[in-house]
Amino acid sequence: MPWTETRPMQRLDFIRACHAGTDSFSALCRLFGISRKTGYKWLQRFDPSDLSSLSDRSRAPHSHSRTVPDEVVGHLTALRQKHPDWGPKKLRMWLLNHHVDFTVPAASTVGDILKREGLVPDRKRKRRTPGNRRPLTSISENNQVWSADFKGRFRLLSREYCHPFTLTDNHSRYLLSCRGTDRESEPFVRHCLTEAFPGVRSAGRSENR
Repeated sequence: MPWTETRPMQRLDFIRACHAGTDSFSALCRLFGISRKTGYKWLQRFDPSDLSSLSDRSRAPHSHSRTVPDEVVGHLTALRQKHPDWGPKKLRMWLLNHHVDFTVPAASTVGDILKREGLVPDRKRKRRTPGNRRPLTSISENNQVWSADFKGRFRLLSREYCHPFTLTDNHSRYLLSCRGTDRESEPFVRHCLTEAFPGVRSAGRSENR
């Protein structure tokens, strides 16, 4: 049965079984319901003189923007004001490279401090420009506008794909042409259109390909 994250004694039993050497490491991992990676982790972490080494470590962040000394905050804000284009990672790297006499916070903490101090401008979302929703041509009769398009694909009994190409009159919705091909290509489309173009029309529509 897999051990829980709150039972270090099970981990100690696992360590003892590994040291006994009666079973293979993989077999012991299966017996205790853990992965080999987890087993190696606890073997490396185990300290015979300190059983607390098998306890769960705190997952709380090592530093928090509210616990950073004011002096460090002052250095960060001054450096950011001097280099407004630098992000948290670059600011932190600069401080580490210059061997400052204080503990440099994590990049995430630096980012929190900059936000708290109002040094991170809000990103303005670009408003999407609506496309041209007006019809390309006002359609009032047959053979005025035709639409050409590939209508997806489907698999044949031979397991090959068929790509159907259609040509439709936009006013009557009459299907002028429907041809299949094993792949979408310009020569195939050109051939289909050449056969159909003796018809009289004023405009044509097709998707960009």
